[in-house]
Amino acid sequence: MDNKPVIFFLSLLLLAALIVALYQSKANPFTQGKAPVAVSDAQNPAVNPHQADPAIELYTTNCARCHGGFGEGKGTNPSLQKNGLGVEQIIHIITNGRGSMPSFIRFSPAELQKLAELVQRF
Repeated sequence: MDNKPVIFFLSLLLLAALIVALYQSKANPFTQGKAPVAVSDAQNPAVNPHQADPAIELYTTNCARCHGGFGEGKGTNPSLQKNGLGVEQIIHIITNGRGSMPSFIRFSPAELQKLAELVQRF
């Protein structure tokens, strides 16, 4: 019996799985540079391991409603992805607002820095 078609099919399947894994690791800025953290359901079923980052919490609470979960933009609100802005420029926009975006002055300097670094990774 010739196993070449089976080996070829399994090779294609493995290649497809590798491509999907690489795409997902590049597509999610929340996991960039971080290994996924395993949290069992018994430890805390409501915990998302990536929510431990305060910048993600700030973004999710204050920005995602208008700019999307991954900065892709929503409706007429602009995308934050690949915007070419530096951290200081992003901090300036967050604190002063821009266009229809309100200013967010309640963040500490450390929170602003982390949030701007997160947005820059989009």
